[in-house]
Amino acid sequence: SDGAADDQFGGSVSVSSFGSSGHAVAVVGAWKDDDRGSQSGSTYVFRVAADGTATQTVKLTASDGASDDQFGLPVSVSSLGHNGHAVAVVGAFYDDDRGDKSGSAVVFFDKFEETNECLLGNDNCHPNATCTNTYGSFGCTCKPGFVGDGVECDLDECAIPSLNNCHADATCGNTPGSFTCTCKAGFSGNGLSCARSTPSPAKLTASDGAASDEFGYSVSV
Repeated sequence: SDGAADDQFGGSVSVSSFGSSGHAVAVVGAWKDDDRGSQSGSTYVFRVAADGTATQTVKLTASDGASDDQFGLPVSVSSLGHNGHAVAVVGAFYDDDRGDKSGSAVVFFDKFEETNECLLGNDNCHPNATCTNTYGSFGCTCKPGFVGDGVECDLDECAIPSLNNCHADATCGNTPGSFTCTCKAGFSGNGLSCARSTPSPAKLTASDGAASDEFGYSVSV
């Protein structure tokens, strides 16, 4: 789903037998993927239906992946157990854990029949949210211009100037389903119209004033 130029997706492939659920698992290496550095590599897991339809369920990377590890060449997956679990082994033959290009392999034991709720529409994300699949779950994030927890997303009129009529000298505040306009400091009005406030008259007296000082006889500004 996030393929890019020169990922070498498909450089290695392994497919399980069909499990009790009627699905198989396909594991596909992309040994030049750059998620953890240039050519660090990754592996994609797909849920394959009996009619050949394949749905990506999870993307695997090495927790300590680094540039040039080439994780994902080769890959292998076992048959599915009765509970949907399988073992996948992913090679990283340029890993340097025990010396330059000493190589390593990572073993994954999990329920690879995991469903991608986002692709299948089995999520509760708001229509104005983006669903992101995670292994065993999913996350919801409101799209730009909307605020909320992803399950509920409210249009943020303040983020889109054309959607609010606040005055240029007012501050827009988003509220559920609406917005408020408040004149900035030094201005007065209802937020839709703001004018600079006129200072109240100030009376000045001398701090040490005394009788007959005639303070104020002459002034200039």
